[in-house]
Amino acid sequence: MPWSGSEPDDARLSVLLRALDAVVLAWMQPGVATWADAALQAGTPNPEVDGKRVRRRVRRLVADQQRRTAASEGLWLPGTAGR
Repeated sequence: MPWSGSEPDDARLSVLLRALDAVVLAWMQPGVATWADAALQAGTPNPEVDGKRVRRRVRRLVADQQRRTAASEGLWLPGTAGR
């Protein structure tokens, strides 16, 4: 998929990425206890479903990163400086 600048060319994907970012940032705020709370604070149309979707996506991304780190056998990986 082609990228122009910092966002993808596909408008639907761009909207999805902004919503994902908004929910993750809201989840880090004090007083937000669940992913549904974060989605509600981020203003998504269906907070319960959207919160679950973002939680699953974040967990998948973390697992992918951990798998890549383990597979690297100590080699340097982008974004892991100082770890």
